[in-house]
Amino acid sequence: MRNLQITGCDIEANHGKNRPATANVLVDSTNGSHAEVAITGNTIQHTNAAPDSANIRIKGPSIQWPNTDERRDGNVTVTGNILSDVQVNIHLDHARGVTINGNTGWTAFAHNLLIENSANVVVGPNVFERNPRYSREEKPHTTNAVVFRKCSDCTVTGCTSKVSAQPPREC
Repeated sequence: MRNLQITGCDIEANHGKNRPATANVLVDSTNGSHAEVAITGNTIQHTNAAPDSANIRIKGPSIQWPNTDERRDGNVTVTGNILSDVQVNIHLDHARGVTINGNTGWTAFAHNLLIENSANVVVGPNVFERNPRYSREEKPHTTNAVVFRKCSDCTVTGCTSKVSAQPPREC
């Protein structure tokens, strides 16, 4: 898959409480391939009761390219989105060449960002917070954690983050 653009949408609750884990926006290149993806200017939210729910999930590993052992796809931009009310706002697994910039996220019951097995990920100015106006929905179960696990060549700059007083489960 190439040249996917998801722009200007209101995407909500594409999860089932008793269904397998999925995402409101799911790009799955497991044993396939994706590149040149832009997810911009959307409101993406709901449903935190679904197991392992995510607003945006990009996952692999992809097929192996000739003459390389690289199995991470990429060239992805996630910018200018409003994200809330799921277990994970943005989840990358086996991604490469991703820019996450200018998003607003809150009410992430597990993670605002969960980046795993990825490389060359740039996280620029974003707001990840616990807005007091949403405290009724968040207490006591949100952690809003930001986690990088088994990643390389990643950069985080200019983020505003207000998370719970409890430490994340894994850092």
